[in-house]
Amino acid sequence: MAGSVVRTVFLLLSVLVVMSRQPAEGQTLTGSAFAGVGAFACCSGATSALQVGGGLERAVTPHVSIDGEFGLAVPAGNGRIVQRSGEWMNTMDFTTGAFGSFNVFYHVDRGRRLRPFVTGGVGCVVSCVIAAPSFGAGGDLWLRDGGGVRVEVRDQLMGEFGITHLIMVRIGWVFRSRT
Repeated sequence: MAGSVVRTVFLLLSVLVVMSRQPAEGQTLTGSAFAGVGAFACCSGATSALQVGGGLERAVTPHVSIDGEFGLAVPAGNGRIVQRSGEWMNTMDFTTGAFGSFNVFYHVDRGRRLRPFVTGGVGCVVSCVIAAPSFGAGGDLWLRDGGGVRVEVRDQLMGEFGITHLIMVRIGWVFRSRT
């Protein structure tokens, strides 16, 4: 399993390097650091979750960029969902997990101070066997030329206990440099 995680991270970094070598007018590199609150949702139940992480985003056209992220998802509280049906009971326990993802962003209007976006991609937690989709929407509010605030809602699917959604509201700092 650790080998598949290393291969996935290497693939994500390779794609970012290859894309960053292609010339594009006004190409930018954007970094982000974020924290989020939300829930692990599965099995007709949910348990609270926290998330921290960061990423690098590279513009490939005026409206489209690619992104690689890495971070931690942590249950807030006991991390347990109990499912009862008749006389049986099933318990799902969530623990801290590292995650990585590769995403494509579409920025509705890249030239303004407020830049709304939609995003989708694939990613997984360290324990995953296969990558799962993620999608979301949000916006960057640029407070000055090189920095701003990002707010987004993200749903990251995971293969834990069938299909689990990690639904987060994330806020963070974004910073950019022109290359």
